[in-house]
Amino acid sequence: MPAADVVRSEMLMRFGPGQASGWLEGPVRDLATAHYVRCYRRAATMDGEALAAWRALVGLSWMRHRLPARDAAFGAYLVRALERAGLPALDA
Repeated sequence: MPAADVVRSEMLMRFGPGQASGWLEGPVRDLATAHYVRCYRRAATMDGEALAAWRALVGLSWMRHRLPARDAAFGAYLVRALERAGLPALDA
């Protein structure tokens, strides 16, 4: 599924290996990733709802394999993904 691949790439770019603890890296990674997703969607004429449907599923699978860096950012990403997909929030 192309949408699942885009979401996996999005998560790798935002939360994947090579993270430094600097205050600037997170926002730069987020901006670069948003640009990538916009360009991919435009080139592939991909519907945003297709990505929203996959973000929750890929995000849940990512929980097991993610690095501890950017935990708060990942948590916020997953909460939004679950809400947008119409799924219940995770219990702590």
